[in-house]
Amino acid sequence: MAKNKIAQQNINLLDKIKYILSNPNYFFEQVKNEYGIKNSLITYISVSLFSVVVAISIDFTMSRNVSYFWLFYAIVVVLSFVFSFAYAGIMHLLAISLKGSGTYSDAYRAYAYSMLPFLVLLLIPFVGSISIIYSLILMIIGISKLYSLSKGNSAIVVLVPIIFILGLIVLTIIYLFWGVRRSSF
Repeated sequence: MAKNKIAQQNINLLDKIKYILSNPNYFFEQVKNEYGIKNSLITYISVSLFSVVVAISIDFTMSRNVSYFWLFYAIVVVLSFVFSFAYAGIMHLLAISLKGSGTYSDAYRAYAYSMLPFLVLLLIPFVGSISIIYSLILMIIGISKLYSLSKGNSAIVVLVPIIFILGLIVLTIIYLFWGVRRSSF
């Protein structure tokens, strides 16, 4: 077991991306031995910042006016980090309620590593939008491996928070639309 921990520490960022894309079952078996969220957080931050720098560069070459883009991307980055911790917390609570045997760190690793393809592919029009589905599939695999849950229960752990968030968005839109219509009469 100590040998796996040492071997895991030697997996660099490009290898992590390669394994998460090519062999997620093997990848999550390896990161099961990581301690805490340090490695996954550093990886998530590195890939996020890379994507932001590339996006800003693209926006700058397209419009040459990046004054508002910096603010927009700064807000997106901060919100994505806050969201990552909250989403991992919700997944952890759901996984534990389904008799999973993992920690909050496991949920965060599943989230952070699973989002890598989305963060990289988001830069490609259309492909980036669809890549979130692949990241969700990776998250299901990660939760299954890290919490020793079935794929079905892992899907519940990953998808219930999304359904809840989408429901809140729909309710907010309905409330705002209803409020605007009522006040105009």
